[in-house]
Amino acid sequence: AKTKDEFEVLAKTNEEEINKLKLSFLNTLAGLQDEVTQEKLMAKSEHETISNKLKDMTEQNKTHGAKLSELEPYTQGINIKVSELENKIQEKIFSMISNLEEHKHKYTSSMSIFSEKIIAYEKEQKEIR
Repeated sequence: AKTKDEFEVLAKTNEEEINKLKLSFLNTLAGLQDEVTQEKLMAKSEHETISNKLKDMTEQNKTHGAKLSELEPYTQGINIKVSELENKIQEKIFSMISNLEEHKHKYTSSMSIFSEKIIAYEKEQKEIR
């Protein structure tokens, strides 16, 4: 009977320990399930935020693309005008250079003629004296 009583006490103690372990395990499991649920909610929220930002960026990209398409004809027109202006400026520069060369030649010729006349005049003056 003594062994039976000891055995029953030991069995009861083991049962209490097992129940404590079960309770601890269940509490830990519940805590982990809560954490997983919270992580899922946070991940879902972050996913929605990122998804919304991506949608916004996609819409902005479409809007910017449309605006760029609208500006393309103007850009081409501006590029054509710039090219035309460059050509006109280049033509004017060449014309100015040509005119400068012509004036330089005329000036040089005039100076030569003037110098010759001065020399001739000086000769005449020497001869008269």
